[in-house]
Amino acid sequence: MAEELYEPLERYRDELKAAHRANAEAMFAELAEASGVDAGANAKTCAEAERLGHELKDWKRRKGWRLAAEVALWVALAVAVLAAVAGVTGFPDGARHAGWMGWGTVGAGLAGALLGWGARPAVKRAAGKVSELKAALAGVEAEAEAQMAGLNGLFDWDMPGKLSEKTLPGVKFDGYFSEGRLRDLRETFGWNGEGFGKGSVLWAQSGEINGNPFVVGRVVEQAEGTKTYKGTKRISWRARVPDGNGGWRWETRHETLVATVEKPMPTYPERSFVLFANDAAERLEFTRAPSPMAKETPGTRGCERALKRCVKKLEKFARNLDDRYGFTMSDPEFEAYFQAWDRNDEVQFRLLYTVLAQRQLLALLKDRSEGFGDDFEMQKRGRINVLWPKHLDGACLDGNPARWRSRSFATAKEKFVEGNAAWFRHAYFALAPLLAVPLYQQTRSHETIWRSVLDRASASPEHEALANFLGEGRWKHPGSVTRNILKAAARRGADGRRRVEITALGFRTEERVDQVPVWGQDGNRHLVDVPWLEYLPVERTSEMRVVDAPGKSRRECEAAPPASGFGGEDLAGLIYRRAVLGG
Repeated sequence: MAEELYEPLERYRDELKAAHRANAEAMFAELAEASGVDAGANAKTCAEAERLGHELKDWKRRKGWRLAAEVALWVALAVAVLAAVAGVTGFPDGARHAGWMGWGTVGAGLAGALLGWGARPAVKRAAGKVSELKAALAGVEAEAEAQMAGLNGLFDWDMPGKLSEKTLPGVKFDGYFSEGRLRDLRETFGWNGEGFGKGSVLWAQSGEINGNPFVVGRVVEQAEGTKTYKGTKRISWRARVPDGNGGWRWETRHETLVATVEKPMPTYPERSFVLFANDAAERLEFTRAPSPMAKETPGTRGCERALKRCVKKLEKFARNLDDRYGFTMSDPEFEAYFQAWDRNDEVQFRLLYTVLAQRQLLALLKDRSEGFGDDFEMQKRGRINVLWPKHLDGACLDGNPARWRSRSFATAKEKFVEGNAAWFRHAYFALAPLLAVPLYQQTRSHETIWRSVLDRASASPEHEALANFLGEGRWKHPGSVTRNILKAAARRGADGRRRVEITALGFRTEERVDQVPVWGQDGNRHLVDVPWLEYLPVERTSEMRVVDAPGKSRRECEAAPPASGFGGEDLAGLIYRRAVLGG
């Protein structure tokens, strides 16, 4: 049985953070050695590129100033000519005394023009120097890219997961989201799609904690929103007003009438989630959201006051419950922070959230230095646990190796080490509320104990992530003017290839006009036209062939000829979770 992890906050702070950074540096060193890149030669090339870049910037600035001076001086010549014409033809009446100023302007303008004419060679020299430096810089940068090509080609999508497995005992990260993993969630644990909702998967990282499956990912959903449209109408009328002399006069008055209408329009919120399946406390159900203390700084008076208010509210809540409910409050501070007051089974709740689990969770909820504090919502429905950590909304755990590639060896190392450190921190603290519960790590389902190798074919969430990675522009309906929700459905062909249907759901618009009655200051009601757009659903289904290649290396996959419809650059991106696409 895999090693269990206790005290997740302390372990991260005292051990795992430094260990993961060391593992990332070691992996980068292995990749650098395998690539044969000469770090010293690359450093010299990058230094030369930096020098040329600074020189190019300086010459661009000189060129800009000299060109501006030349333009200003030619403008001065134009002013001089106009002044000369005015001096010859005479200034307007009342301004003849300014004639001497006009001829002075003529002289200054001619002098400026002569200086501008003299600046032309300098501008040409600066332009030539800029072109020369651009060409030299492009050549040096190409040399640096060639030096780093071997190393850049070794970076792969699943490296963050592999690194995390070395650092984190008991946690395994899949190379890609497989059909076997999806079937395990559905058939063994009864998952009905909770967490994914009706949205489209943007990315998903699956794995298991001591044999129990989890998925960390992000979905985009289509929600109902509204938009306010405005229309205006200009009106005028004749009004009889006092003239100030005891009589009356007529005047024309104007007013702009404004009308608004609110109409539905689709919105596309994104949400990150953690899905975890486990047999522990299989009848227990509850929900929780960040506590009021999450808005306060830990240790401050404001946090203490919020905690006292929350405990009082909890005590009143407990008194008002029917005795049959069995709600007990062993640790008021934990109950106030965790907020799982709607639980349906007190015995199973206490079995799951022991004194040790409560202490470890409290430490996580209060910490904001190593982790992210109390930033997650949670829902437990029997064997399925879904968390929505807010900190994942600003992170991306898809492991795209393009983020680490660079023409500079030093920059590539920094990106790789720091990027993987950030990946690990975000993933670890997304899972930490689960790791803080010992029973979750101690419980393994019968299926995960006795099963052999899971079905390794890629699953529909993986296909949606791939389709989104390629860009919705490939799949959307030509008339769609909104973001599209991509849904995948797979069919297996006789040749083993997956023909995946990608259905893009979007909206087209139709122009509409509402006439809204508005009372004007003239005492009449006017109809104001308010144009608005009606959003009408459209969809388009396209086919995407998928060949799963879990045993192949990245280089073997990239050596395969590109399928029609995909260029070489796309093909590199398609080695996503060890899946190769064809069109």
